[in-house]
Amino acid sequence: MPRFINPFSDWGFKKIFGQEINKDLLIKFLNDLLDGEHHITDLVFKDKEQLPELVEMRGIIYDIYCTTDKGEHIIVEMQNRYQPYFTDRSLFYSARNIVNQGVKGAKWDYMLAPVYTVCFLNYDMDEFTPVKFRTDVALMDMNDKTLFSDRIRLVYLMNDAVESFLVFGNARMTGVYKPDYEGEILADLSRQGKEYILVVRQEDTVVTLFFETLTLEKHLYDYSQIGHFWVEGYEFLRQLEYRLAILRDKYDYIGGDSCNVLEEKLAALVEFPPLNYCCYPAVSEQYIVPRENPWIPSEKAFRVMEEVIAKAGDRSFGRWLGIYRRFPFKWVARRLAVMLHKTRHIRITECLLEELGKASGGYGNRSFGKKADEQLKVLTEKARAKQTELKAKGIESQILREEPFTIARDSIGFKVYLMKWQKGRKDCTVEIEEM
Repeated sequence: MPRFINPFSDWGFKKIFGQEINKDLLIKFLNDLLDGEHHITDLVFKDKEQLPELVEMRGIIYDIYCTTDKGEHIIVEMQNRYQPYFTDRSLFYSARNIVNQGVKGAKWDYMLAPVYTVCFLNYDMDEFTPVKFRTDVALMDMNDKTLFSDRIRLVYLMNDAVESFLVFGNARMTGVYKPDYEGEILADLSRQGKEYILVVRQEDTVVTLFFETLTLEKHLYDYSQIGHFWVEGYEFLRQLEYRLAILRDKYDYIGGDSCNVLEEKLAALVEFPPLNYCCYPAVSEQYIVPRENPWIPSEKAFRVMEEVIAKAGDRSFGRWLGIYRRFPFKWVARRLAVMLHKTRHIRITECLLEELGKASGGYGNRSFGKKADEQLKVLTEKARAKQTELKAKGIESQILREEPFTIARDSIGFKVYLMKWQKGRKDCTVEIEEM
């Protein structure tokens, strides 16, 4: 005889929806449930047990606890038997998840990821509960019956130096936006009373966003120890090119008030071809965002390089820079690019890395919660121990990390690398070791 799983039992519910193998079922279910609000493409199951901060406090065990690809927290509960204070319990569960997002330190700005608690009840909560299939609860303004927290956030700029969003206040949206759409997008903005109306067309799909205010939200981070090793060969120069590129993007798109004086100066080096993607691209060609006339150096870039060369005490490189200033041809740029990976000129690269460290050092690092931060700490300590061993052998190294965005999570995970310098007689290269 066939055997069936009872989805209303605690075991059956978790078996159907709470396993990695059935993740697609949970994603489909949640997307149908939140249709018109959010679209989930992936999610990660989290630890169901939430320990209390104090021994005398009570812990929490969720039926299903996960986070979406957008950083939203989702709790799913099945309650088969009557419980007198289930409403309070669901509020407690949600509140605990909100509180756990807190980050220690004065720099945390109280920005919270959305928390959804989905409860299945096989009974009426009480005699006063309206008899209906579904009930949605949210914080509401009692006067005009509008949502208390009604912000829609649109990614404006995301890189290792900054996470920035356009925040639409008192907003609502109709239609379905296609996040994976790559065709032509048409947009039209109008105003009706105190409300703005943004209409976005993706082929035959129309999304309308109604909002009253628009603000820019930004979070700035230290990028001096960020390392992505997407392209092999002279990785230390490719990391330099990458950091200068994300710095320049921050300066161009977020504005000068998001950069300090040193950053503003160093951002000009994007206009120095021996250092930019013309000679040392950090990513493959299909991911390069082209700039207008990338082979043409700027006067400001020349002045910054002259200061760096003077600090490094490299007269030979300085003479060639003078030739390049008079004859800004591609072959001269390529000659300087070759010189940059020579051991005799490595002090220039070291000075540039030092300056970028000074420029970004005051911004602080990303935090991903207690558990993730501890994992990153363990990997970093492992790298430091290895670094100490190498130093005893006369080998210099640098610790670099790779990490995802904090809010709009991407596919990049937590990684820590040790970049070991190999300064030969002629060429300087590096060996990359992942911890």
